[in-house]
Amino acid sequence: MSRLAEALSGVHDLYRNGCSWEVAVETIRARFGHYSWVHAISNACLIMVGLLWGNGDYAATVGSVVQGGWDTDSNAATAGSVVGTVLGTAKLPSHFIEPLHDRTRSVIFGFDHSSIAELARRTTAIAQRAG
Repeated sequence: MSRLAEALSGVHDLYRNGCSWEVAVETIRARFGHYSWVHAISNACLIMVGLLWGNGDYAATVGSVVQGGWDTDSNAATAGSVVGTVLGTAKLPSHFIEPLHDRTRSVIFGFDHSSIAELARRTTAIAQRAG
């Protein structure tokens, strides 16, 4: 078993055993705090904590990942994209969606101000062709 798989299994054990979010984060910090703040293992554990303890609540998931610390912007984006995909657009809180006006900013030539909905459709089409 890889180090990442072992770490994530440990987080899942904490969740199954009824540990609080606080205990889970403290445990992760004690076990993986020696890694860089951008290390994949420690940050993957915080993302998993957000997904499990967030219990399908978008704001709680993203918020708990940010509160966990370390690579907060990347972790929140990852957890938010996972829970957002699971919930679907219709179940996302409007105060997270409406300010974007269905647009994203990008430094990639030709993609600045792209429609988020169109990017989602294109991504889905690619995934369906590959699968």
